Amino acid sequence: MKYCPQCEAEYQDWVSQCADCHKLLVGELPKKDLQEMGSDVQGVRGCRECDSELVCVKVFLNEQEADIVRGLLESNGISTMLVPDSDPSREGLRFAKGNQIWVRKEDVKAAVELLSNPAA
Repeated sequence: MKYCPQCEAEYQDWVSQCADCHKLLVGELPKKDLQEMGSDVQGVRGCRECDSELVCVKVFLNEQEADIVRGLLESNGISTMLVPDSDPSREGLRFAKGNQIWVRKEDVKAAVELLSNPAA
């Protein structure tokens, strides 16, 4: 796949220029700093089950509210992991209290955009 470096649209390999921005396509988008993706991005940790990096995108004081947001993300094709405030696996992750929603690193941008404008 190829990508537009400006609008990040995805194209087939045979396309060389973005139809919207008219920029030359690249094989890989530059990595963004996680903090650029939103103020709620909390941290990164590895996932043993899926061999992917996970990123905490939102923290809620209320587990029910976290579960609703988890449903919103998953209904939009974003796999999530809800880590309740009482979860023993949180040992050593004391940067945020509350019920944490984690997504795969490659889904952070879509998750942050969806959470900033859920009605879209």
